[in-house]
Amino acid sequence: MIRTLALILLLPVSAQAGTLAAARTLPAGTVISAADLRAIDSARAGLSDPSQAIGLQTRITIYEGRPIHANLLQAPRLVSRNQLVRLSFLRGPLRIEAEGRVLGDGAAGDLVRVMNLDSRSTITAALSLLNEEPFRFLDKAGRPVTLADGMAQLEGKLDFLVVDDLQPEDVAFGLTGTMQDVRSETLVENRVLAASELKIDATSERLNIFGEGRVGRVPFGGT
Repeated sequence: MIRTLALILLLPVSAQAGTLAAARTLPAGTVISAADLRAIDSARAGLSDPSQAIGLQTRITIYEGRPIHANLLQAPRLVSRNQLVRLSFLRGPLRIEAEGRVLGDGAAGDLVRVMNLDSRSTITAALSLLNEEPFRFLDKAGRPVTLADGMAQLEGKLDFLVVDDLQPEDVAFGLTGTMQDVRSETLVENRVLAASELKIDATSERLNIFGEGRVGRVPFGGT
């Protein structure tokens, strides 16, 4: 109640009745303040309560004197289409950073998609990421994240909500990539597994690793 009264007092006295209009030309993307509004006598429909407009963002340009309609406004965009963003994943000693491109505008609480995620790391770091909550792929298979040495190159996409306290279960992802110069002395008991390249295909629900290599002197191929 106090906030609403304060907003009204910032407007001219006549703004307490009538239709709200743009006090100046408001370009698309303008975040509206009290100084951007004035009241007019008009038979045309429009907002009449300043609190319904202040703090919102214009979808299109609203010219001076035009009534303010709710469908011309939106929550302020925090990220915009094609914006480059830096993504960070931090959990315990593991930290993975990558650059991505936002595929659509997003306000607080919106679900946005980020593409062209590109991360090069050790296989251990990549498997550690895939073993975090809520996935736990390695734990479910009874395998440690240190089961192989080599390098991993991952690409993919993330779907997540624009919120301050993002939780792992709020993230949907799809990852594809390769593990190179793979060597493991623990994956097959008493044997050395080696492969020049294995492929990774992972989503929030599954993890597939496939390709060709050798266990000892015996060649293998498959998943």
